[in-house]
Amino acid sequence: QYRSVERDPDQYVIPVGRKSNGLLTQLLVSYRLDAQTVFLAGYSDNYSGTEQIDLTQTNRAVFVKLAYAWLF
Repeated sequence: QYRSVERDPDQYVIPVGRKSNGLLTQLLVSYRLDAQTVFLAGYSDNYSGTEQIDLTQTNRAVFVKLAYAWLF
């Protein structure tokens, strides 16, 4: 997901930049082992930038999850 915002700084009470942009990427993969068991893996990162600074990575996350339903 890409976002680009252009502003008129004269319209704001607080100082803001004339232009900002951001990029968000996410990936989710799931694999069902059987009817009660699923494996999930995911990745996400964010990029942010302004007129003076190109897109720079601001954070990154990676996760894995194994879910199993216990039957009693």
